[in-house]
Amino acid sequence: MLNIIIGLAVGATVGAVRLLGVKKNRQVRQEIFESQGGKWESVRHSLFMVYFSAMMVIPGGYAVYLGLQENNSVQIILAVALVFLFLSEAYASYDTYQFYYGEKGCILKDKFVRYKSIRYITRETKLSAPEVVTFNGEKYPISMEIANIIVEKADVEIIVLK
Repeated sequence: MLNIIIGLAVGATVGAVRLLGVKKNRQVRQEIFESQGGKWESVRHSLFMVYFSAMMVIPGGYAVYLGLQENNSVQIILAVALVFLFLSEAYASYDTYQFYYGEKGCILKDKFVRYKSIRYITRETKLSAPEVVTFNGEKYPISMEIANIIVEKADVEIIVLK
């Protein structure tokens, strides 16, 4: 029983730290929404990590069950902590993989980037992920779906280097 309590404490701590990061990101976004005004839209560009993290809870739960059957305290502690880790990661991923864009610009890595400040979008090869490059040299990796939205809104082109 003590093993489960220790596992819950470790898992809850790990989960809380991850969820505090999500809360901070939401506050930053809210400040950007309020300061920039206008209408904002959003696109969820990847649910893979949400589904993967949620699915990993099942083997974690099974590992807890096996640890209880074998009375292996280390396995119980680690498995309970992993269950909490994957639950918090699933929740955080649902929030993280959301792209917000408005009339004047978009949010990349919790920073407001004006469409006018985007120099171009580059890709190393046709198979590599695109990257937004601004006039002041900042680079932001993005998905192809987001690149298409930015190309449409910012009137920039995608440059394939190789």
